Amino acid sequence: MTLLSSPAKPTAAQARAARALAMPRAMFTRLLRSWSEGVDAIWSAPSPADVLAALGPQGAELFTRSEQLRAFLESQQPGCTNTSQAALVKPVALNPDGTVTLQPAPTGAPAQPNPASSGS
Repeated sequence: MTLLSSPAKPTAAQARAARALAMPRAMFTRLLRSWSEGVDAIWSAPSPADVLAALGPQGAELFTRSEQLRAFLESQQPGCTNTSQAALVKPVALNPDGTVTLQPAPTGAPAQPNPASSGS
């Protein structure tokens, strides 16, 4: 066989194995895209505080689940959530009523992302 030859047609078992081997990467890619789009939906908004307020009492659950997803993604491929969107994330407070609010930046210091709150 040369580079110009057509590859042999895979057997049914080889084709199924190739599909099975491709699934983890495809699932990981979908989960990472979903996490990134969620982060972007909040933190690229003209007023992230307004989006946080609009989340209402489901906001804390959203941030908690998003952080769990981020931690899982990072456990699979370290550094994968260090994106330009993640850099926009500000520290937030998860309130007892389920709402989420921005935490003020320390006086004289720019707001820094809070890794525990880098959710969507």
